[in-house]
Amino acid sequence: MEDIGRFLFLAAGAVSLFTFLSIAHWVNIQAVERQARERFALLKKIAEQPTDSAKLVLDLLREDEAKERTATERKTVTTRRDSLQTGAILIALGVAVALAFAIASDRPRLWALGLIPISVGMVVAGFAALDRKQGVQE
Repeated sequence: MEDIGRFLFLAAGAVSLFTFLSIAHWVNIQAVERQARERFALLKKIAEQPTDSAKLVLDLLREDEAKERTATERKTVTTRRDSLQTGAILIALGVAVALAFAIASDRPRLWALGLIPISVGMVVAGFAALDRKQGVQE
């Protein structure tokens, strides 16, 4: 009976987590869509009444778009750098674990456990490096 209660608790937690994530994603999409609709309405209004103030508003919109583009590029660079650092840390951890097991253990092949974080680190760093190459080509 204790196992059933634990299962129900974990199942309810998992369902709640994924429900929350899906609702949060949906709300974000709605906000982005609303912002795009408002921007389109503003541009339509400006197109109907061309004046000097309309030119100022268009210049401000262009500046906002340029700022958003710059922020996105910075975030991309930061994400790549963080991924490379994570891969390097995992590789170093794997080497340290392999060396520790090789030195301190009586079993001859226990050092191979260090290959797990090494391989994960290589995958993370590899994907970050490939992502960087694709970003340069764009």
